[in-house]
Amino acid sequence: MKGGITLYSEGGKITFGREGYILHEIENAPPKVLPAGLGTRAITLRGYILPTGEDDTARLASLDALSRRVMRLVMAEGGFYMEEWGRTLHLFCTEAPHFSREAPFAEGDAALFTVRAISEENIPYYTEAPRQASARGMEGKLVFPLAITEQTVFATLSQSGVITVVNPGDVPCGFTAAITADRDTVDSITLTLGEEQITVSYPLAAGEVMTICTVPGQKDVLCGGTSLLSCVDWRSTFFPLAPGENRLAWQAEGGGCPRLILTLTPLYL
Repeated sequence: MKGGITLYSEGGKITFGREGYILHEIENAPPKVLPAGLGTRAITLRGYILPTGEDDTARLASLDALSRRVMRLVMAEGGFYMEEWGRTLHLFCTEAPHFSREAPFAEGDAALFTVRAISEENIPYYTEAPRQASARGMEGKLVFPLAITEQTVFATLSQSGVITVVNPGDVPCGFTAAITADRDTVDSITLTLGEEQITVSYPLAAGEVMTICTVPGQKDVLCGGTSLLSCVDWRSTFFPLAPGENRLAWQAEGGGCPRLILTLTPLYL
């Protein structure tokens, strides 16, 4: 718990155990369960700053510089991030950091600092690096017994298929599907997960890319920077991926065949 923790923002970076920053403790309050979902997560972090220098003047200057880095980092306009064992939490200070130079450390020798922060509203989750899965539909054309000639077709592209996507997180998460039309125009595309589906009717020319995003707060369908929400079937649901395995099916209409790249960022409690 007391290692492997880094704080960073546009204001700087601190890794505890390096450059004079020592982690003392973290109070990590779990988010409350509310009718509309989970509430914010509250974090209280306490650490020591151990300055360097051969005399009192140098140590005081070092202490001042290291303390200011803490201030710049956690008070950045866009908040700051706490990375712990490869998972990251986005935080915002609820008050300015508090610095204390009381005993048992003498003035100029060390400073105990306290940072109090909360997660983004309605986003109390740790995240990790995005994961990707890709697929394209293929139909096998081989017939047994096998007779291979110059005219043998092993498989052809298909307008439909199924991809298994694993969400390793603790809760459902949205995803982004980048869909590229192959060979000819794709007139419409439908993504289906269980009883939920998203259908977009838009002529996607060969080589064009459409992105469908189901991440809360970012839900949209884009092509060339233009929103295609008006082309989404009214019965569609911008569904998330449940924890565990998700069998996502797709079906295209038109002369082209789609290639899919799915990107998801797992969420952890």
